[in-house]
Amino acid sequence: MSTPPRSKIRQVVLSVLPGDGLRALSNAEIYERVADSLGLMPSDLEVIEPDGRSKFEHEVQWALNDLKSAGEATTKRRGYWSRFDQSDESTAVWTPTDLAILPPRAQLALASRCAIRVAPLFAHSWPDADKTFSLAVEHALFIAQDACSAQVFTPADGTKAYAASGGAIDASDASNSTPSASHAAWAAAIAARVAGKYIRGESQISADVLIVIEYALQSAGSSQEWRARTNEAIRFDYLLLLALYGIAPDGTRTGADDLAGDNAPIPHETFGPLWPEGEPEGWPESWREPSLGGTNYELTVSGPDGVDADVVRSRTVKLLRLMDRYVRASGGRGVRLSDDTGVSEQSPCHSPQPVGGGM
Repeated sequence: MSTPPRSKIRQVVLSVLPGDGLRALSNAEIYERVADSLGLMPSDLEVIEPDGRSKFEHEVQWALNDLKSAGEATTKRRGYWSRFDQSDESTAVWTPTDLAILPPRAQLALASRCAIRVAPLFAHSWPDADKTFSLAVEHALFIAQDACSAQVFTPADGTKAYAASGGAIDASDASNSTPSASHAAWAAAIAARVAGKYIRGESQISADVLIVIEYALQSAGSSQEWRARTNEAIRFDYLLLLALYGIAPDGTRTGADDLAGDNAPIPHETFGPLWPEGEPEGWPESWREPSLGGTNYELTVSGPDGVDADVVRSRTVKLLRLMDRYVRASGGRGVRLSDDTGVSEQSPCHSPQPVGGGM
């Protein structure tokens, strides 16, 4: 008996996947059940492709990935599969169709934000991670975010993006025993891969963006609140992008495009805070302040001769307030005044409520 057509294998693979939202099957279990369902003989399973892979296993993996891209299957952890749980409100809202109505640059921006948002969970879940892996994840995130706002690209930029993706994948593999860290690293890796595809002119990136969203949600682990809040933040970014491009939820264009075309750069400040309503309760404290990629500066202000010190202080506070608004609009956590600035007691610029952070 020859290997069945892909459409048949896909149908059988979907039928054997558990759909109760509680169980998942390993690759080996799926191979066994699909082979039994198709009535394949041992000789059918021994067919090897030129690259040395099992033809049957290759076809099953193709079916699994195709089902995942279509939103019909999901991986709770690497190598374990189940049906997409339509009753799970934190994931059921996302389909390839949702993403395909956005221009590729907007999809890249959405993927970048998803990965950056859950990046703190890598270090939080794996505090003893080798610094090399932490830097690899951070580098992948920087690559993805920078690709959103870049004016022009070179072939080397695409190569760098794929290399950054590979580094984050290594970090995910190393943290495989810690699912939350592994999923956060995978989100960074796929976001960098989306950047690489965009830079190289590939427009079909919706499936990869969907994978980033899925890994971002999975990184929340068993916390339903974290998962739901993460999904809410992703949805906020998605709706904002639709509005900016003048796209209705059904994909039609309204004509009101606030950006300079589909391929126009999307500056970091377009979105604002990563968490519009503040981080979820219990979110890693060590990543709240300073924010990811945050920088501290020392500001010295010398007023003109003859100008009262109170006037200088008032003007300095006004300047810092403007800086605070700009930083927050860029996705940062604002400007914080240290106790020895001489103005912090009169008008602190930093709000104690955490609102998110950018790269």
